[in-house]
Amino acid sequence: PLAGMVVIPLAALGLWQQVTGHPDAWGYWEIHATLLNSSLFAGFALTWIFIFWTQAIRGNLLARFGLLACLVILVLARSLASYLCLLSGIAYYYRTHLRFWIARHGRAVLSVFMGLLVLSSILVLGKILVQEGPYKGSSRFYYWQAALAIWRLNPWTGVGLGGFATAFPYFRDPRVQLT
Repeated sequence: PLAGMVVIPLAALGLWQQVTGHPDAWGYWEIHATLLNSSLFAGFALTWIFIFWTQAIRGNLLARFGLLACLVILVLARSLASYLCLLSGIAYYYRTHLRFWIARHGRAVLSVFMGLLVLSSILVLGKILVQEGPYKGSSRFYYWQAALAIWRLNPWTGVGLGGFATAFPYFRDPRVQLT
């Protein structure tokens, strides 16, 4: 995990951006360190988090610092999708333990799951209704909708690397105004 230690200075840079509160080039405040935006920042941390987790469990002190840096990055990025990815990764990592626990406490698990589903739905709806500027959460739906239409026509080969930008205008919702 030595190569992944780059997350430590990235987390430090993200903390500096948090403390100073400097806006990005478009005038909006977003933590992204040297990466393009906070989603890439969170995705980079998610790439390393389970590698560090495995090494930290084995007692590797350096991996514990890397794990802590990844968690700091995820908190700073405030990306709901990254939290969901982390939870699904944890569920997969501990799937055998979860199966036993679910079999033992089935009703309680179902109740907690339904409660979390309702809570996350409320949070997503709130995020869509509140956001402004180029990071408006509701606009992502239209990109996903176009991506799904593209996938339906090209399920095996896709449109190629870098081809989404070319294909998107042909599949986008015409009601959506692009900037």
